[in-house]
Amino acid sequence: MKYKNEIMKNVFSWSENNEKLVKRGEILFDLNFVNTMEEELKEMNKGKKGRPYKFPNSLFRFLAKLYPLFQNYRLLEGLCRKLNKVIPKFLAQSTLQ
Repeated sequence: MKYKNEIMKNVFSWSENNEKLVKRGEILFDLNFVNTMEEELKEMNKGKKGRPYKFPNSLFRFLAKLYPLFQNYRLLEGLCRKLNKVIPKFLAQSTLQ
């Protein structure tokens, strides 16, 4: 029986599996773009005619990753409002309208 447990331990490692799941969460909620939002907006608006962009493309890429989990735009808007309270520069406005 000890031999069988050793084989199972080698086949499935809880600590390795747990770390992989944690890494997935880090990738999903990667907020590093918040640090470069202002620079990205300046670059996007450089030479642009008309109304300037208010939100960078990286914000929409972030929200696009979350949409399959929430499957509701109102929930994503609520998430943005909460993130705006925690990270003041996250959004200039609390809505994506």
